[in-house]
Amino acid sequence: METETRSVIEVVMRDAVGPRPDEAIPDYAKRDVEQGYLYKYVLVKTPEGWRIEDVLQWNETNVILKRDPWNRIYKVEPKSYYFHLPYQ
Repeated sequence: METETRSVIEVVMRDAVGPRPDEAIPDYAKRDVEQGYLYKYVLVKTPEGWRIEDVLQWNETNVILKRDPWNRIYKVEPKSYYFHLPYQ
């Protein structure tokens, strides 16, 4: 769902360089290499600007297994606070 402060972008990423001439690609991987990978980026507007909240990748296997086809591959970690205490 998109709002004024949240945006969802779907992109297809492909390998622009391709394999080296001496590199063999297995048959099962050729389709993904040629067609690319489908990703979904969820962006959130903050006072500092837009930031990535979530990145999901399409997984065809999950479709066959009747699961959510989007795998979360990025997770925003909560901020950790560290204190520097000088030795006395």
